[in-house]
Amino acid sequence: MNYIEYIIEHQCEAIGIPRDAISPYGKESTWYSDFSWTKECEDGFVDWLANELYTNTGMRKALMFCPRKTKRDTIDVAKSWCFMYGWRVEE
Repeated sequence: MNYIEYIIEHQCEAIGIPRDAISPYGKESTWYSDFSWTKECEDGFVDWLANELYTNTGMRKALMFCPRKTKRDTIDVAKSWCFMYGWRVEE
């Protein structure tokens, strides 16, 4: 399973855009700055991703440097994802 695609699809669903509205692969790709979401939507995404990482061993091993099954670690990774690849947060 391609976990990156799975996460990106859910990220697109979170703001109601089709997956093909973005192109995350390419040298100059800044797809994550093309759209925005609310702080509440971002928090919901962090909760979803942290839970996925906690319950999905394959995803945890593929995405985490040290794939320990702790809530704190999975929340930290989910927050890092949003910091690096999350949509802009609306003010």
